[in-house]
Amino acid sequence: MGCALALLLLSIQSSAPHETWEVSAYGRPIVMGGTVRPVTGLRALYRGSVLVGAEIDYSTKRGEADQLHAAGTCGFSFDLAERVRLDLLGEMGLHMVFGTANALFLGAQPSVEFLLSDRLALGVGLSARFDVLDAQVDRLSWGGNLHASVRFR
Repeated sequence: MGCALALLLLSIQSSAPHETWEVSAYGRPIVMGGTVRPVTGLRALYRGSVLVGAEIDYSTKRGEADQLHAAGTCGFSFDLAERVRLDLLGEMGLHMVFGTANALFLGAQPSVEFLLSDRLALGVGLSARFDVLDAQVDRLSWGGNLHASVRFR
């Protein structure tokens, strides 16, 4: 299955018709340590031959420590149809749990975006993050997300 998906992605030409900046706001319920937490975040992404950017998101839940993820992101984008694209992003950054610990994390964020116009897109995606260092933070977090993006030229 994984090989078939890799061959499909390699057969689709990467979409980079013109270079642009994109800013996205997203929200996601994410599972951390068996608890569902709401997360909100922002991402700035440069869309050229590769996707390069940064993002920051924040999670809070009554009775638990607030958490912040700050990361650099990079990846590729593939056109699936005229107004539909698949973005495959990897990320690396710092997971901060206020008052307790910090840890380096790695993550993956595949998403499908629907282009509503030349400047606006809506998307759905998945997110998985793994804390690399054995700190006293949640080692694995995962969830889905909804995001809205605006492009600037």
